[in-house]
Amino acid sequence: MDIGTYNANITGSSPNNYVLCFGDQIDINSFLGLASDFNLSDLNDMAMINAYPPGTFTNNTIYYVPITMYSMFDGTYSYVNTTMPCYELGTPFAVQYLPEFTYTVTEDCATTSATFTLNGGLPAVNGTNFTASNLLPATASFSNTTAANGGTITITGLNFGDNYSFTINDGNGCPYTVTGGPFFAAPAINAGADQTICIGAAVTLTGTGAGIGGVYSWNNAVTNGVAFAPVSTLTYTVTGTDINGCSGTDQVVVTVNPLPLVGAGPDQTLCAGDASVLNGTGASTYVWNNGVTNGVSFTPATTTTYTVTGTDINNCVNTDQVTVTVNPLPAVNAGPDQTICIGDPATLTGTGAGVGGVYAWDNSVSNGVAFNPSTTTTYTVTGTDANLCTNTDQVIVNVNPLDDPSFTYPLGLTYCQTGTDPTATITGMPGGAFSYTVISGGPNFNINTATGAVTLLTSDVGNVCYYIQHRYCSWFSLSANQYSQLNDH
Repeated sequence: MDIGTYNANITGSSPNNYVLCFGDQIDINSFLGLASDFNLSDLNDMAMINAYPPGTFTNNTIYYVPITMYSMFDGTYSYVNTTMPCYELGTPFAVQYLPEFTYTVTEDCATTSATFTLNGGLPAVNGTNFTASNLLPATASFSNTTAANGGTITITGLNFGDNYSFTINDGNGCPYTVTGGPFFAAPAINAGADQTICIGAAVTLTGTGAGIGGVYSWNNAVTNGVAFAPVSTLTYTVTGTDINGCSGTDQVVVTVNPLPLVGAGPDQTLCAGDASVLNGTGASTYVWNNGVTNGVSFTPATTTTYTVTGTDINNCVNTDQVTVTVNPLPAVNAGPDQTICIGDPATLTGTGAGVGGVYAWDNSVSNGVAFNPSTTTTYTVTGTDANLCTNTDQVIVNVNPLDDPSFTYPLGLTYCQTGTDPTATITGMPGGAFSYTVISGGPNFNINTATGAVTLLTSDVGNVCYYIQHRYCSWFSLSANQYSQLNDH
C-alpha cells in the first residue's frame, strides 16, 4: 500500500512556505490514508522551540515527518515484528520558527533624533540584517537603514510633537512596523538678557523655557534665581532640563564695570568768613552733602567733613570725603582810645593774635613803637595769628592843640581852715589836671586834681604857702596862694 497524501498550509503573514513569522500558524493535513488520518496544527509562539534546551533545533527549524502505519489494533497503531515494515515515512516538512520582533526607542532631544534597537525575526536566527524603509514624517531622515539583530537604526530631523514610524524587513518578509512619538524636542532655554552692573552690586540669573517642573543648572557656581555679586565680566551658561529629560542651553553675559575713582580733593584749612570751593574728580556728575554744589563757592561756618558722590557714564557710583577746617578769627584789640596834646608821643600796641601773632597798622604806625601824631586820627590794626587768620580793630588818638588856660578862686587867696571850701573857675580848654608845690609850711594840701576844689579842713594850717598849677596842654599857675588859719575864725 502507498503512503497517504499530505499538504501544509501557513496561516499568517509569512510570504515563505514553512517559515513562520511570530504568530503564524502551520496546518499539516493528511488525505487518503489507509485507515484514518491525523491533522497537525502549531502556532508560532515559540513554545515548541522554548520547550527544549537551547541549540536543540538548528536555526529554529523543526522537521515534521508524515508516517503511515499499516497495522492498527483497537484504534492504536502498532506493528508486528515481521520481516516486512509496518509503516512508511513521507517527505519531511522543514518548518522554521522566527522569534518575536521587538524594539526599543531612545530619543535624543539635543540632536532631534530617535534610535531604535531591533531584536528578533530572521536576523536573530541566521544573522541576516533588518532593513528599514517608508519613514514618516517626510521631514525626518534615516542615519542608517540596516542593522543586525541587537543593532540600531537612527532617524534624525524630528520636530517637537512629531509622531514617527517606518517599516522593517527582516529578510524573510515578515512585516514589522515601528512607531514612536510624540517627539519631545530640546526646550528653548532662555538665560535672560545680558546685564551690566557695577562691581559690588548683586545680580540674579533666572533661566526659563524648561516648563513646569523644569530644572536649571548654571556654571560658575551660580544658583538659579539666587542673587550673587560677580567680581568680573563673565559669560554664564544655563542648562535647562524639562520633565521629559530633554535639555537645552543658553548664555548670558554679565558685564561688571569698575567703580569710578572719585576724589573730593585735598583737605582745606581756612579762616572763618573765608569762601571754599569743592570740586569732585574721577566721575561724570557729582553730588555733595550739606548743601554744597560742585565747583560753586560757599562759606562754611564750622569745621565739617563733606562727602561727594560721583557717578560715571556707566551709572557706577563711588564716594570720597574732604575735611574743611574753619579756624576762628583772632580777637584783635587795638587798645583804648587815647587823648594827647599836640607834640606828645603816642604808642599803639595790638593784642589778641596769640603767640607768634603779627600786627600791621595803617598810617605807617609800627606796633609798640612811639610816634607823634599831628591830628586826631582813627588807626586800624590788622592782627594775623599762627593760622594766618586775620582780624582788625580800631583806636582813636585825639590830638588836642595847645590852649590858653586860666583859673581863679573866689574871695581872694587867703582862707581860714574853717571857712567855705573854695572851687576854681577854669577858663580855656576844659579838662587837664591841678597840682601844687609847697612853698612853706604844710605839707598837706587837699586839692581835687580835676576841679581844683580845696578841702580846707583836711589841709595843713598855719603860715603855709602853696604854689598851684593847672595844666592840660598848657600851664597856668597861681603863685603865693596862701592859706592862713585864723584861730577860731
